[in-house]
Amino acid sequence: MRKVREKSGVERFHAHLCRHTFGQWALEQGAERAAVQDMLGHKSDAMTVHYTKQARLKTAAEMMPKYSPV
Repeated sequence: MRKVREKSGVERFHAHLCRHTFGQWALEQGAERAAVQDMLGHKSDAMTVHYTKQARLKTAAEMMPKYSPV
């Protein structure tokens, strides 16, 4: 991962970030949170909620743009 980061010039890139990105992408594509929880191997729903916060904020903003904090 370090070599990929150095070659790409992207400053913030690591394996753990890929997990967050995957979880958010899966929710945005319509996966149920329980399925994302299973795919990521989380034992609790709270951890999945933490990982997918940005996807949830984006969905909320799209549903209610007038009140969007984003």
